Amino acid sequence: MAPLPFSDGVLELARSGGPNRMRALLKAATELYVSEVHHGRTEAAMYEELALQLIRTTPVEDRRAVAVMLIHQEDTPVAVLRALLADEIAVAEPLIAECPTLTDADLLGVIATGSDDHLAAVAARPHLSPAVVEALVRNLPDQHLPVLLANVTVEIPQPLLPLVLDRARGRPAVARAVARRERDVEDTDLVDLFLDLDDKGRRRVVQAMEILALREFAAKRPLPRTPVPDPAKVQDLARAALSRNQGLVADGLAALVGLDRATARRLVDDPGGEPLALTLRAAGIDGPTAVRIILFSGGQDVRDYFEVKRLVELYETVSLRSAMALVGRWRTEAERDAIRPRHLPQTEAGTPVRANAPTARPQPGFAELPGLRRERG
Repeated sequence: MAPLPFSDGVLELARSGGPNRMRALLKAATELYVSEVHHGRTEAAMYEELALQLIRTTPVEDRRAVAVMLIHQEDTPVAVLRALLADEIAVAEPLIAECPTLTDADLLGVIATGSDDHLAAVAARPHLSPAVVEALVRNLPDQHLPVLLANVTVEIPQPLLPLVLDRARGRPAVARAVARRERDVEDTDLVDLFLDLDDKGRRRVVQAMEILALREFAAKRPLPRTPVPDPAKVQDLARAALSRNQGLVADGLAALVGLDRATARRLVDDPGGEPLALTLRAAGIDGPTAVRIILFSGGQDVRDYFEVKRLVELYETVSLRSAMALVGRWRTEAERDAIRPRHLPQTEAGTPVRANAPTARPQPGFAELPGLRRERG
């Protein structure tokens, strides 16, 4: 006679009454099921039918306990596994995080039908396949995208990188998580995210721009003309900084470098101070004036010694080419057009060139050059 698939105690518990019968039965049946590594088809089918009926009436803490017991059970019925994955996040999270038998189809199903918390749990799971990573990049809410970016066991496929960078714009938490991925995100990928980055990410961008500036120099492309700011505007800017009037500082900065007021105010109010230091360098502000503006900007109190020292070092060491290139990326297209020089080419004799005469092909500007890819060691 074949042995009973469940113990007499479990069967008697199923036949008994009492308020705790349904609560205890699923846990007891699962404990018995996981006590054996392998089960016959009939036994697995019995457990599946029992579990699917009891899951709906078992309290959440017991359903979680059942999920934890089934994490490493290789022959858990698929229907039971998927029912637990579709349950509340407290129940599904242990399986999503650790169950080794979950397939890409299981994870994609969770992404398609689960809550935001379910998607975040999938994003934290190690060693995700490219298909699952792509589904997460396209479906994760912004607040949970850093969870995937912080997962060092997964790689962001290069075709998806533009989408990730686009989602990072204007979202500092996402941008900073992107900047921490040094393995699959290049320094130059971060240039347009500069204002949303932390100190470390900004250093990566400045480093990339300096390398690109050196390549520009090696290619013998002309250096940008050193800006000569209006002394009266510079004096007004310095006075505004000394008076702690951030609005006037933003207005003066906007007038000097051709930025809209909202962007200039963002540069002035930035707590890190790097955008302000770079803008002062690009504007051609002299060193002593730049130090005074840096000292009295960025908050209600003056910056401390070490912060000022760091920003002054950035101002002094960054090349004019790099600073002007970064500031140029913060301008709108209309602002770029407004600051482009308007002149009529002249012949050697000094007469204007005819409008229908052929003109030389313009050289690409610094900001228009293809992005630099870091050389791996």
